[in-house]
Amino acid sequence: MDSGHRFFLVFSLSVAFIIFGFGAVFYAQGWRIDFKTLKPIKVGAVYVKSHPSKAQIFLDYKPIKRGFSLFDSGVLINGLFPKKYLLEIKMPGYKEWKRHVEVLPSLVSEVKYAVLVPENSLELDNINFSTSTLSTLSSFLIGPDNNFIFLDNQNNIFYNKQIISNSKIIDTKEDLSAILTYDLKNKNYFLWDLEKSTSTNLSLVLKKISPNFTFENINFSKNYENELLLWDSKKISTFDILKNKINIIATSTMALTSQTSKISTTTVFSTSSLPIINALSSKMWLVWIEYDTTKNISNLKILQRILSTQKINLVSLPFKNEKILIKNNTLFILQSDGSLYKYDLMSQKLNSLASDVRNFYLNDDATMLLAQESNAFEIFNLKDSTDYWRFNMPDSKDIIKISWFKDSRNIFLHYKDRVLFLELDDSKKENIKVIALTNYGEYDKKTNRFYFIEQNKVKFIEFRD
Repeated sequence: MDSGHRFFLVFSLSVAFIIFGFGAVFYAQGWRIDFKTLKPIKVGAVYVKSHPSKAQIFLDYKPIKRGFSLFDSGVLINGLFPKKYLLEIKMPGYKEWKRHVEVLPSLVSEVKYAVLVPENSLELDNINFSTSTLSTLSSFLIGPDNNFIFLDNQNNIFYNKQIISNSKIIDTKEDLSAILTYDLKNKNYFLWDLEKSTSTNLSLVLKKISPNFTFENINFSKNYENELLLWDSKKISTFDILKNKINIIATSTMALTSQTSKISTTTVFSTSSLPIINALSSKMWLVWIEYDTTKNISNLKILQRILSTQKINLVSLPFKNEKILIKNNTLFILQSDGSLYKYDLMSQKLNSLASDVRNFYLNDDATMLLAQESNAFEIFNLKDSTDYWRFNMPDSKDIIKISWFKDSRNIFLHYKDRVLFLELDDSKKENIKVIALTNYGEYDKKTNRFYFIEQNKVKFIEFRD
């Protein structure tokens, strides 16, 4: 080979090396040639995680092959030119899931909470009610060991083949291991321990301790196994179930003098002359609200109960209080004008969350809050302020209740005649599904089932992971 050929060969190889090397770098950095415009464009990708995980994925009607992964059931579809794609997820026995997904240059669009809704419901076969009784059922709760607490429209409560007649449920423990009921005929309060299958006539027990002691409201103390909160417009008390002991926490002077010596008054705080309109307790906190009708102001009094030196913090808010809830040392407050607040009980900082709120719902670990408004609802991630969703819903006022799916990224919307299933990332409501044509239903996170009453039968649909 002469020197001319050698030069040409070296030059050709050098040019090829530069071209292919540049091309490899160009490709590795996410650049592709769009042959329609002959212009280089940076591509993006879509990451999809479906539930069930073995569902078939389609992108613009083309099936996507699943690669093998030992640790992740998701699918990464890369090398996509920036635009909107139609993403579909299908599986026999499930309603088709579809949504448009926008791919942006150099970014991965994530779809991690694509939950497929089963097409068909199943009938619960261990319910032994007669047809006439079943037809009167109006609602239910899911108790321990997947036993149901049924309520009918004649003020009867059914649990584990037992009937609590002429009664209504006043409060429940969060895990539904116990309920408080009120006997409408005899005017007595009862504590039902559903795990132990025992009942206690609280009115009789309290009367034996102190014949003169009175109360108008009774609640479970949250996260406090053996305590009840008793209160009326003038005083706040607790009742230790195991010790059969009443302890007055706060009262007006007039109310205190009417109590007997059998009641503990070692930690009594004075209330004002304003009536108490709401109260809530947990193991660490006790909150009650006094309402000033002349000024239209709610005074929230907050007691940290575990300190050796206890004191009351005062927070005043305009308008009458409608609802309070304590979760993870945070107090959530809804006022009658629709203002929703978050109050950090440790730092004593108050933040406004939303206005025009009719109701609000927290997920189990209190990281997500949904505020239901007149024509919309907003969802806040309380741990990450960058996560925020808003859905304009003209029929929001018709929603009876909203409940969380276990992933906290899907929700159930309960209407009078139907229940819908909506993913938070589905901002355009492309994939909203009808779960059941019913006026009531309950989702059980433990079994991942949604139960409902339809055509005088108890049915359920079961979601798959």
